[in-house]
Amino acid sequence: MVGSGSVFRVASAIFPWSKTETETIVDAKTKTKTKQQVTAYGIGLRLGDTQVKELVENQGSGTGDAFDEVEGYEYEADAGDTNAFDGDATDL
Repeated sequence: MVGSGSVFRVASAIFPWSKTETETIVDAKTKTKTKQQVTAYGIGLRLGDTQVKELVENQGSGTGDAFDEVEGYEYEADAGDTNAFDGDATDL
């Protein structure tokens, strides 16, 4: 289990997003309905590669049984792989 004090390297891309929707608003007193454009804004984070440089094992009192043990997985992208993550947010 990964504990506090572990050191990671993470390749990621941060990007802004916005989403506009039309909502119907009902007046509580008059029961009249009006439509209104509402825009929500936020930021997203897309994770790419991760690397554990220094592992500090968890010393907590939990049992660690939240997940079954699994074998590790590594992915080596081919030079011509257009789906490989290159850390550039312009391709998102």
